[in-house]
Amino acid sequence: MKNILRVISLMFSIALLAPPSASRADSSKPKPMAVLFYADWCTSCKLLEPKYEPARAGLEDQIQFVKLDVTNEATQQKARATAQALGIGPLYTSNHATGWVALVDGEHVQVGELKYDESVDDMHAALEKLAQGTPQS
Repeated sequence: MKNILRVISLMFSIALLAPPSASRADSSKPKPMAVLFYADWCTSCKLLEPKYEPARAGLEDQIQFVKLDVTNEATQQKARATAQALGIGPLYTSNHATGWVALVDGEHVQVGELKYDESVDDMHAALEKLAQGTPQS
């Protein structure tokens, strides 16, 4: 018990003395999101995912990557609840397609999209722009 209290005390001291990090300073600012609309039966999803995975590499700290699975009724309910919790409920309810990624800024506004026919480099460039807050073209 004594050792546990020492560890907790040490962790608390470190937290108080540590300089504020960039992530802590920006924690109140919502991250932009890349929202994948996915279904197991979706051919476009099968073409998109092998490109999308490497395109998002290295951006996980700057962008919140979300996968909304609409494969069946159960996954749709979970996806709807997730979208509502993230503040993108209207994007979810207005969407009628799978196999694409909505690029959403910190204000929950869709500013672009990714599709399966784009290259990995083009996807990565669009994701970098999203992370930097640069308008999509």
